[in-house]
Amino acid sequence: MVTGYLVFAGPVNRIRSVCFLSIFVLACLGGALRFWIASHDHLWLDELHTAWTTGGSWSKVAPRAAAGNQSPLYFWAVWCFRQFFGDSDLSLRGVSLIAGVGVLFAGTHLLWEWTKSLPATTTGGALLAINSDFVFYATEARPYVFLQLLGLLQVIVFWNLLETLHRSPTSEVAAEVSAKQISMFGVRAIWGLAVGLVLLNALLVYSHATSVWLLIAQAIFVFGYLLVASRSESFPIKTAVNVLGMIAVLTAIACIPAFNQMGGVYGRRVNWELISSSENLLPEVRWPLLV
Repeated sequence: MVTGYLVFAGPVNRIRSVCFLSIFVLACLGGALRFWIASHDHLWLDELHTAWTTGGSWSKVAPRAAAGNQSPLYFWAVWCFRQFFGDSDLSLRGVSLIAGVGVLFAGTHLLWEWTKSLPATTTGGALLAINSDFVFYATEARPYVFLQLLGLLQVIVFWNLLETLHRSPTSEVAAEVSAKQISMFGVRAIWGLAVGLVLLNALLVYSHATSVWLLIAQAIFVFGYLLVASRSESFPIKTAVNVLGMIAVLTAIACIPAFNQMGGVYGRRVNWELISSSENLLPEVRWPLLV
């Protein structure tokens, strides 16, 4: 059995090594493309707001970000980057460039975890590396690629938490084994992932208000997931409800200040209603899209 296992594990390990090498090469090529574009393109209008927001002292970053209906989290990172690398178009985009390369690593890693397929991972990674939208957001001094990276990391932790919950024992099984054996089932991993998920949820909401939609979509998915999984006698439904409920409550508590900021942004909605209200956005296709 040992020999058979080693023969089987060898090719698997080689495929994994080739996959990780491919991810690294694709990330380097994608990073080089993003660096070249960021170092040759001039700043455009929205990036000038980032330049102004991070152009003063640390204490001015948050109020200036709020004036543009933005969270200060990304701009604090840009401010720190500019202190080390000076004032230039490239240094202003440095945080976005780093986050853009992070998106390549996180996205291809997620593909590998979901498919365990070398062709699927490398193909998806290549598309991420050259996709015009991903390249654009990674080469502009705005917070959206930062949001993409946090969203991908959050999805990775979220998915790993669900898989770990699915592998953990029911309370009846856990009652029959020792505490040392229980830890082998991943109880510690569950709570570690839960804490990480709360932190990432809070970072997402504090990065940009639109990230709330990701959390809402995941809440709907979890509701359906629990309904289906609870039919299995081996699924630890009590543990899952307790852990996921705790995550929801702690996330809501941690994000109370961010929700207050969203209320302020909503109160200033009249400032942009003329250009972005529902009446002026795609009126000829609004109802077909809703249907």
